[in-house]
This record gives sequence, structure tokens and C-alpha cells, in this order.
Amino acid sequence: MEFEKVGPYTRSFKDLMSHEEEIKNDTKMSKEIPVFIMGLKLFIGEENLPPYNEIVDIFGKMVVNSYCIYSGDLQEIGTGLYLGASFFDHSCEPNAAVTFNGPTLYVRTLQDMDELDYKRIFISYIDQMATTKERQRSLKEQYFFVCQCYRCNDPKLCGAWLLKDILMTKTMKCATEEDVTKVTEESKRTVELLAKKKKENDAPSTILEICKHCLSQQEGVLDPSNVLCVKILDQAFDASISLGKWEEAIDFSLATLEPYRLYYGNYHPNLGIQLFRIGKIELFMERLNAAKKILLQAEKVIAVTHGTKHPIYQDLLKLIDQCQEELNIRKLKNISV
Repeated sequence: MEFEKVGPYTRSFKDLMSHEEEIKNDTKMSKEIPVFIMGLKLFIGEENLPPYNEIVDIFGKMVVNSYCIYSGDLQEIGTGLYLGASFFDHSCEPNAAVTFNGPTLYVRTLQDMDELDYKRIFISYIDQMATTKERQRSLKEQYFFVCQCYRCNDPKLCGAWLLKDILMTKTMKCATEEDVTKVTEESKRTVELLAKKKKENDAPSTILEICKHCLSQQEGVLDPSNVLCVKILDQAFDASISLGKWEEAIDFSLATLEPYRLYYGNYHPNLGIQLFRIGKIELFMERLNAAKKILLQAEKVIAVTHGTKHPIYQDLLKLIDQCQEELNIRKLKNISV
């Protein structure tokens, strides 16, 4: 496809920014260009290769504008370049979110708008659960721009955002400065280690053991709202599910819900899917009242973030119906739920 339309606007490959010079000067990204060229040779043949500068231009446009494609439970399954979606600008406090149904990308607004103005729709290019400093660094490193969104720059609102930054790095009052420094650095290393092990498909038992060790170190030192705690809990949740350790999975995941709502807001795909996964486990464990409560919370979020026609939403409705049917049966039999 040569172009895609976004409302009244047209987006083509030539409209994309390549950041060619920045990529050439970036030590990490410039090392990937020869690998990209090797792939092109295999695909189109060396005799058909375009000039080097054109290759860098294509490479830059793909690297800067591609999206990670996620499965229904937010597991990364691929990468795609979407011309239409590249139209939308970034904000650290977005009013829209990206979701997928297979390889099809959707952009859905998270709040009502007086009128549909595509230039006033913003998505987040990065994880919102990060401090302003971390977000700015990520955007500069990955997308080569300094964020000018109102969350980063509006002085009238900086107090609210500063409070979130404080909570993201909050520590326990009783912890010593030495312990805070030690545990914070160790937690950062563990987050990087877990990402590597997950990418290498390491055994869930190994990942869970690492998570538990880190969580024990964080206890009494880092506040539960600290994003380093939340990131480790998320990995422990995934590993526990893989191992069928349902009680532990529930404990880990429930501890993430308050920080999720705080940092992502009440309507975000990450929150909706987290609630959905918890609800499924509660239902599997036949804790029906808890399951119904969580699944209904998930329904309110996913109806907005994914839409009522999305397969995830339809699956969710089936689970809610199943939960209610089992509650009705138990009520008739006078069985505790």
C-alpha cells in the first residue's frame, strides 16, 4: 500500500521521518545497519540494493515508526510498520491507546471528545510507568526528540506529575540511605536480567526464583508504589501462571493494581488486561464472587480500550456469563462462594 488515510489526512512512506543523521551518529543503532543490509541482500539480491544513504533512510523510517505487535494478553509477537498510525503524535499523558486484533492495529480514544480532531489525538510511544527523566531519556534514545507534551512542560500541572515521579521512586521511611541505594541498583539490574531471560525463554521457575529474591530485598526498603517493585511483581505474575501456581499469581498481581491505576489511569489496555487475567484465575480457582468483581472491572476498561467488538471483550463477556451461571447454581444448592 502506497498510502493510508487517517480521517482527512493522507500518510505515505515518504512522509515518515528517518532521523538519518542521528542514526548514523548513534553507536548502537548504526551497528544494526550492516545487519539490515545483509537481510536486504538475502531478500532482494545484492544487485538490487539501493544506494547506502537510501538504505539508511529506509532503515531509520522503519526503526523509528514501527510498532510492537501484541497478542491479546499483551505478549509481544512481532513488529509492524503502520503508515496511518504513524500520523499520531506522542504524549506522556495520552488521550488514546493502541491495541491489536491479530496484525490489525487500532487507535481508540480513552476519553470523550467534543469533536473528532485527529491532530488532537495523542498516543504514548513508550511505557507511561516511568519517571519524567526516564521517559525523556527513552524518547530521546529511541525517537530522537525531546518531549514537549504538557505532562513534561506545563508548569500549572507539574505539581501533579512531580507527585507521580516521587511515588514511582518512593522508599520506606525506616530504610537507610545505604539500603535504598543498594536495593534500587540491584532492582534495576534484576529488571534488565529478567527481560533478557524472558527473551531467551528461560525456565519460569528460574525467573520466579529471581523475582522472589528481589522482592524479599525490596521489602521494607522500597515502597509498594515504586515502579521497580511493580515491574518485578509483573514478571513474578507471569512466571507463576506458567508454573500453575495460581495462589502466588493472584498475590503478585493484586499488588500491581493500585500502581497500575495510579500510573496508567482508569482506562488503559494494560490495566484492562491485568484485571482480565486476574479474573480468569479467580474463576478457575472457583472463587466466584472475587472473579465476578474483577471481571466486571475489566469489562468497563476493555470496552473503552479495545471496543465491544474485539475478541478479547467477547471472551470476557463469556467468562462473566459463566461466572454468573455458576453463582446461580451454587445459590440454588446453598453452596458457599
